[in-house]
Amino acid sequence: MRIMAFRICMLLPLITFILLPSIYGANQPADLCLDLTTAYDQNFKWYNTNGSLPAYHADHYLFTGSKFTNVYQDALSLKSIEAGKTFALSARVSVYIENLSASDRDGFAAFITDDTRVFTGDEFGFVVRQSSSTINGYIQSPRIPEFFKEFKLESIPVGSERTYTLKAVYAEIGDKGVIRFFINDKRFRA
Repeated sequence: MRIMAFRICMLLPLITFILLPSIYGANQPADLCLDLTTAYDQNFKWYNTNGSLPAYHADHYLFTGSKFTNVYQDALSLKSIEAGKTFALSARVSVYIENLSASDRDGFAAFITDDTRVFTGDEFGFVVRQSSSTINGYIQSPRIPEFFKEFKLESIPVGSERTYTLKAVYAEIGDKGVIRFFINDKRFRA
């Protein structure tokens, strides 16, 4: 069994999102969800590098910022869940990209990791890249040859707001782990 923590890292201007991550372990469902009934769920650490926290709007948060303004906003789960052989990350995001960024570092990520301190463990999730206007899936693990693998899943139209339901499902099959990525219930191969 692995202990998994959930981290949201938002670096992309003009993204609103509703987040519902779920992890299942020990044959009992356990959810680690962002509570949207009150501002700044106390089960998450909310912070930024230079500016205000994400804006709370009763049923979603607006994360803003970029490398050029030196503003990064983040929400990090303070809880960990002991994950079983199957668990999932699920998030609903509305994305508006006004224009492309010159930097691939401008992005929004929602992911699950087993290490929130040194970032060298197992991790998987989604990242929206403002430079390419795409939703990418990614896997990071010392157990895969390339250590970090990122792949395009969906293109996002520039100048138009779109809403997506993202889901990444991890399952142990035999002696190896398999991750399946879905956008709006359409399955993608990693």
